[in-house]
Amino acid sequence: MGYFDGLTNGAFKTDKQGRRLFFLYGKLGKPRLLPTEADEQSMRAKFKSFYKYTFFVLIPVIVVLNAFLARSVTTLVLVGAALIIPMYVWLEIQARKYPKVDGTLTFAEAYSNSAAGHNYWTLIALRALSGLFVLLGVLIIAIGNPEDRWIGIACALFFGACGVVIGWMARLKSKQRKAARVS
Repeated sequence: MGYFDGLTNGAFKTDKQGRRLFFLYGKLGKPRLLPTEADEQSMRAKFKSFYKYTFFVLIPVIVVLNAFLARSVTTLVLVGAALIIPMYVWLEIQARKYPKVDGTLTFAEAYSNSAAGHNYWTLIALRALSGLFVLLGVLIIAIGNPEDRWIGIACALFFGACGVVIGWMARLKSKQRKAARVS
């Protein structure tokens, strides 16, 4: 499993009744019932494409705009929305092929499913990278320009929270690996 598989896994769940459920909006929305394994694989591929599009198209466009062209936050938000909304609409149209059902997805289930799809060493590397960004944020707070301190604070808080979540996922993955070896 790869990085995008791990991200994708967080939106899928097999409930106690054995139903395959897809949560396009995560905890905030009702799940869609995917009747067959082929339907599940099809939606997984589409959702994975969404993550790849975000990572390889949306983020680079925003970075380039911010670096070279439009430094206005409003412009960046509008361009980001213009690029992400059509993809979400496409996903919504794809998901509407399947009926909505009752079901819930907890944060713990989503992160546990995501951990199952990630490589353990990728999680460790991401946690280390988060720690590096926390240190960078602290460095900006300590020796940066006073008007940039808010960036350091935001960086340290955001990546600190990311590090905690990724660390928890690595711990879950470690337990999953041990359980797989025992059985």
